[in-house]
Amino acid sequence: MNYLNQEIAEKASETQFLKTIYENQSVFIVKINTEGNYTFVNEYYYKFFDWQNENLVGTNSSLGIVPEDRGKLQIVANECLSQPNKKVKVELTKEINGIRSTALWEFVGLPNAQNQTEEILCIGFDITEQKKAELALRKTQDLLLQTSKMARVGGFEKNFITGTDDWTAITKEIHEVSPDFADMANGILFYKEGESRTKIIEVVSKAMRENTSFEEELQIITAKGNERWVRVIGHTEFGDGVCIRLYGTFQDIHEAKLKSIALEKAQNEAATISNYYKDLVENQSVYIIKTDLEGNYTYVNNHFASKFGFPDIIGTSSMLSIIEEDWAKCIEVVKKCIATPEVTHTVILRKLLQRGGTINNFWEFKGIRNVAGELSEILCIGFDVTKMFEIQDELKRSLQRVESQNSRLQNFSHIVSHNLRSHSGNISEFISLLIEEYEELTDNAYFKYLKIASDNLMDAINHLSEVAQLRTNEPTSLVPLNLYQAIEKAVGNVVALAKKANLNIISELQGDETVMGETVYLDSIILNFLTNAIKYRSEDRDSYVRLTCFAENNFLILKIEDNGIGIDLAKNGHKLFGMFKTFHKHPDARGVGLFITKNQIETLGGKVEVESEVGKGTTFKIYFQK
Repeated sequence: MNYLNQEIAEKASETQFLKTIYENQSVFIVKINTEGNYTFVNEYYYKFFDWQNENLVGTNSSLGIVPEDRGKLQIVANECLSQPNKKVKVELTKEINGIRSTALWEFVGLPNAQNQTEEILCIGFDITEQKKAELALRKTQDLLLQTSKMARVGGFEKNFITGTDDWTAITKEIHEVSPDFADMANGILFYKEGESRTKIIEVVSKAMRENTSFEEELQIITAKGNERWVRVIGHTEFGDGVCIRLYGTFQDIHEAKLKSIALEKAQNEAATISNYYKDLVENQSVYIIKTDLEGNYTYVNNHFASKFGFPDIIGTSSMLSIIEEDWAKCIEVVKKCIATPEVTHTVILRKLLQRGGTINNFWEFKGIRNVAGELSEILCIGFDVTKMFEIQDELKRSLQRVESQNSRLQNFSHIVSHNLRSHSGNISEFISLLIEEYEELTDNAYFKYLKIASDNLMDAINHLSEVAQLRTNEPTSLVPLNLYQAIEKAVGNVVALAKKANLNIISELQGDETVMGETVYLDSIILNFLTNAIKYRSEDRDSYVRLTCFAENNFLILKIEDNGIGIDLAKNGHKLFGMFKTFHKHPDARGVGLFITKNQIETLGGKVEVESEVGKGTTFKIYFQK
């Protein structure tokens, strides 16, 4: 009996102990039935949520649970009901009187004799501050990650004890390697050969030797072959006098570095330009002066002062050095500056030199406004154009001499061609008379040569006369001409020759092609190319000449293509359009036609090009102005 009383007393003591724990410890202990209503709530739960004046037993356990967590509560409760003795953990947030708190709960179903859950024991503790700390840490980590991404800053570490190397994701991204890249031990090879690689080896070696830090801006060549500027900052950790760890940051500064280099270059250039213009303003051969609105000097540069200045020039009238005849021009330009100060006005003025004499100066005048926006001064920039005037005068005199000489040459050519034609004509007539009187002379070999020489002399004189007339008969203006009609006219003139030579002339023009020209020149150009095609046709095949036309920039190009005997351009191209230059043994070749034709084309503002191959034919391209 005593033994039984003792056991009962011990059980009562244990129960009181457990009750004390339930009621007083800083954990939440509640029990809920299968309907989710409280069956037990410990004192700490009441106290924590300030429910001392409430009786929660019988109320629903979802009271105060935020809406987004009620689904989780239901899921956990169902799991405990269906699986007794299974422990399920869940975080639930309550909002009481506008204050949110989060607790970590462990739910377990308490079974009855039939192993069915009758109640759910819920033990929890407040983790609100922990959640706040986790949230703050996560925000800080996110901020650091975003900052790292924005600043393009990565990290690196080399552990000499473990023999491991580590690069952060940003460092790998800067090197343009894959996320699983593992060959960091050879990272030194990414540095650009030369200055950058030499420098990183130097600073790393020193840091590992002397336990120092380093910071350098260097160039790397990424895995994709791109050149980038980076900033590398390194630190060392020593143990027992030796380096056991090398670590630091790695930042992509490529864009900023390029801007810095460009800015430095621009600043240097600006300084150079500034010095140049400062030197230009003060010392070079440009006059720079300023006057007030009454025309008195307010500033003169050194160059102006050395040419036209005198002591105490500032404040004196700018008219003193200008020739009186040019005063009116100067005043007129100043009036324009006052009327339209934003416009630059120009004038040429003659000035008196200190040492005597005058020079011509070209000036640009422009009004200057003060800080109040009012017109206050006239800026004048000028330079000496005396030499230019002298050259223009000399050019005029030279042009007059050339025109005079050209006129005399034309007269001379007319006289020579007229007199030679007269004498040659007389010789030809005498030969004709001798033949009429002495027919037997036609059988004399020497007489035959004499007649041939006479005929050739007459041809040469006629060609010289044509050349002499080239400049005399130049058109004074060009007019629109129908190219198709000009070609049809020329074809009509040579149709008999072409038929006799069994040569087919093919014109592929549409009829509306127009060029700028002069009728006589245009007819002569087309006719000469057609007769040349007939004259230098090939006897080995059916001959043709094809005329086509197309536009190119400001020109209409007439293309004349034949399948004649062709020209050896490598041998004769440089003299193709020369006077009296022949390239075939044709009896009618004189070497004047292409010379005259080329001059006529150029007189019309065009040009001629040629392509040819011996034995295949020749193509001429004549460029006419549209």
